[in-house]
This record gives sequence, C-alpha cells and structure tokens, in this order.
Amino acid sequence: MGHYELVLDYLQRYTRDHVQNLHGKPIAIWGAGHFGCLAYLALVELGLACKCFIDSGTKKIGGDLLGLPVFAPETVLGGDDNPYFVIVAVALDDEIRSRLAGVRGNDGSYLMMCSEIKAEREAIMRAEQEAIIAEQKALIAEQEAKLASLPINRLRAEYNQNPEVMPSASPLLGDRYKNDGMRIVPLDGFQSKALEGLVKWLSSEEKALKTNVPCLCGSGDFFVLSEKDRHGIPLDIVLCKECGIVMQNPRMSGESFGIFNAEYFADLSFGINAQPPEELFFWRKKDASPQIYEVLEEYLTPGSTVLEIGCAAGSVVEFFNELGHESVGIDLDERYISYGRSRGLELYCCDAESLLPRYEAGFDFIVLEHVLEHFVDFGRELNAVKRLLKPGGYIYAGVPGIKGFALECFHFDFLDSLQLMHLYYWSKDTFLQTMGWFGLHAVTCDEYISAVLQVGDAVPVKDKINYSRDILQFVLHLEKHRLSLQKETYNIVPDLK
Repeated sequence: MGHYELVLDYLQRYTRDHVQNLHGKPIAIWGAGHFGCLAYLALVELGLACKCFIDSGTKKIGGDLLGLPVFAPETVLGGDDNPYFVIVAVALDDEIRSRLAGVRGNDGSYLMMCSEIKAEREAIMRAEQEAIIAEQKALIAEQEAKLASLPINRLRAEYNQNPEVMPSASPLLGDRYKNDGMRIVPLDGFQSKALEGLVKWLSSEEKALKTNVPCLCGSGDFFVLSEKDRHGIPLDIVLCKECGIVMQNPRMSGESFGIFNAEYFADLSFGINAQPPEELFFWRKKDASPQIYEVLEEYLTPGSTVLEIGCAAGSVVEFFNELGHESVGIDLDERYISYGRSRGLELYCCDAESLLPRYEAGFDFIVLEHVLEHFVDFGRELNAVKRLLKPGGYIYAGVPGIKGFALECFHFDFLDSLQLMHLYYWSKDTFLQTMGWFGLHAVTCDEYISAVLQVGDAVPVKDKINYSRDILQFVLHLEKHRLSLQKETYNIVPDLK
C-alpha cells in the first residue's frame, strides 16, 4: 500500500468514527510538504474542504499550495475561539504535538495523522511477525515430533536422559572409535615411520598422555567420544557434560607437545607430500590470504597494523603488506620463518608472549588462522594475544568448526577430523561462549568457524549454557548417516544454523 492509499484509508476511517470532531469546523493541514499534499487530496476525495495550510518554514509562509494560503502556526492557532480542526501531516511531529497540547490540551480539535498511521502500521507489522513466528514454531514442533520418532533420535533421547545405560568404557560414537590402533587415513612410508616412532614415544612411561586438564569452563566431567585419532593414535576425545566443548583429555604437557611439533608433526601430517617453504608460501598466498582479507576488508583502514600468529612462511604478511598495511608474523618453525625473512618480511620465531616487550598494544588486527585449537595453556596464550591488540582492534579467528569445516573437508567423517595436534573442537555456539569467557565478543561468526572478534567484558562462566546435548546429537546423527552422506544418497543435510 502506497503513502496516498495509507493516508486516504486512515482519514476515511477517522472521519467515519470521529465525525463529531470535524462537525462544522474548517480544516487546516499542518505541513506544506509531501504528506500535507496527500492529506489535502484525500480530503478532496472524501468530500471535505481544507481551508489552509500551516507551516513553520519562512519560505513557505505567505505563499500558497494547491490554491490555498500557507499561514504561520501563530496565525491559525492564535486566540481562544480558534475554529480550525488541525490535521498534522508532518512525520517528525513531537514538537508540534507539544505545541498543540499547550494551546488546546486534549480537546479533540487536532489529529496527529502521521504518528497515528505509523503506530497503526507498526502494530500491524508486529502482529504479522508474531503470526509468522507462531507459524514457524508450529512447523518446528511438527518437524521435531517427526524427527523424535526416528530410531537415531529415540536413541539420543534415551541416552541423554539416562547416560548411565551406556558402558562407561566404550566410546559413545561406536566401535570405529575404540582404541584398536586402526587408522582411517592412508599413509606413505615417511608417515608410517613417523607414526611408529610417535606411538613408541607416547607409550613410554615418561611421555604417555597422562596430563588431565579441566574443561575451559572449569568442569572435570566428560563423556568419551573417541579413544583414538584418525591415525589410530591412542587418545581420548571427550565432550564436556556441562558446556559442550569437545577436547583432548588427557593430553601431552606443553613441553611434550613442543617435542611432538618439532620431531613428528610434519612427517606424520604430510610425509613425502610435505611442501617446501616456497611452495607452501605460494599456495597460502593464493588461497588463504584472499579469504582472510575478504572477512576483514570492511574493518581495515589504510595503513592498519596486522599481526599473523602461526604465519608459516609469511604469505599472509606479504599479502597485507602489498595492500599498504604494516604487517608482522610469528611462527614456531624456523624453516618457514627463514624463507619469509629472505623475502624481506618482518617475521619472528617465537610465541605471542615473547612479542609483548616490543609490540604490546601494537596491532589493529591479529590473524589466528587455525591456531586457537593448538593452545596448550589456553588462558595464558589468549591473554597474550589480547595484550598485543590495540584498543578497539580486531582479531580474526579461524578454527575447524564441528558443524562446518569437519563436514566438508573430512568427508562427513567426524573421526577423520580428530588429530593429536588439535586440543579443542568447537561449534559456533560453544566457540562464541568460550570466547566470551575470555573477554572476546564476535562481530561476525559462522559455523565453519570464521570469526571477527573484539575485546569486551568477560562473561561469567557460572552463567554458561550447556550445549552438550546439541553436540552429542549432531555427531551421533553424522556418524549414523556418514556413508549415505559420502555417497550423496542422504538428502537431508543436518541443520547448520
């Protein structure tokens, strides 16, 4: 409905219901503008005569509009026996309302037309929105009722209500997740040799995975989802019963994790296909850098200072330098750092905390692309990152989201996403909640997870929301339908909201 139709409809109803207000009174329209003209045309169509316009604009006063004179407000409103019925046809009419109320009180001799039409439209829109929401809720309830009847959902419901019915020694996701030494990914000779040495090293009394850690929410109560990772390495991937974070527990100490990264990680992960620094640099600059820039573009200003933590050979650093930003990178692998330095980049082989003496509060943007899931001392390391950020700065964080990245890159196989080097696994909900506990709040975030964060007040952990049921149901559903998803015979993709 256009503006004229709205005005005509409203005045038609008003004159029908309040004829006593208009009886025998000349009509003045306050507002010699768009809505004033529409009110005049509507009155003509309704057979009512308007005598004049009222306006505060000095250029309009004394002139005429549609053949009628335009008067100043005091000309029409002056005197105690003023006969005019005033229709206010100005969108921003609070000042006019106060003026009329001061002169006439609430005697029914004026109509705030624009305000009344706006209030009516807002009420109609609210009613329409409420009706849509009610309809959506009914459809959701109907869908949930249908889904609840499916065997997998009955199993989830029974499990979540009675977790003790499941054997505590068995991984919840099934036999594929038992500690049987079986891997699900192919390995070349380099990888097989690295895996053999790693398992032997982890099995020694000194280096066994014996360090138990609480969840980031403080809880020590977990469900065991898996007893191994994709390579068959014995480790427990657990789900916190109180918040829904998925994590590795027990796990290596920080010192042992450093040894693993230095001596086993590259050979195990890449083997003969391990990319030399120059090749990794090329592909990361071609693919990853534009993706990160696309997320940050609207927040960047000319000459922004950028730090990438976990920069490898510095391809992202060079990419942002070429766009006119001052960029720095840090990584723990000296091989990649050396190559980046040979290209003239400012790179350091250190952790974030070691950069503080030189760069505290020094960066507008900090990039953490697949870094957070590797933090051993999560609170301390994230606090160091925050201290490197300027007030009002932004953090870009990318981690493999359970409901996004793990589905596509790991062929709909949750087990394929489990790796010794990954200490945490989040969904969008659990990630945003975790960041909130550490004083970071999302500007944007999706399920993959690609997020832009800013520093704010920390959210108390005691107010946490428990997402464990949602996460458990999702991974159970994923495991149940894994093969049909891989064969593209499963037509209902899990909801990734």
